[in-house]
Amino acid sequence: MCKISIIIPVYNASAFLPKCMESIFIQSVKDIEILLVNDGSKDKGKTKKIVEKYVKKNPDKIRYFEKENGGVSTALNLALKEMTGDYFSW
Repeated sequence: MCKISIIIPVYNASAFLPKCMESIFIQSVKDIEILLVNDGSKDKGKTKKIVEKYVKKNPDKIRYFEKENGGVSTALNLALKEMTGDYFSW
């Protein structure tokens, strides 16, 4: 079985993040890691608070990164450097 790295670059997407996370955890593939990259959101910490809830439930599955806003490509590149899976999806 191969490990899948799921990359989620976000910017001010706290309203959509819970549904996104829940959809990942109902998938049949269980050998996953989630790399969520907050690309400089200006949402007063909402994104971070949501991610922290999921990290508490799944600390071995989720890694969270924050960076200055640079666009989706820079967020994706950061996650690609950090991933440990055999394959990735975003």
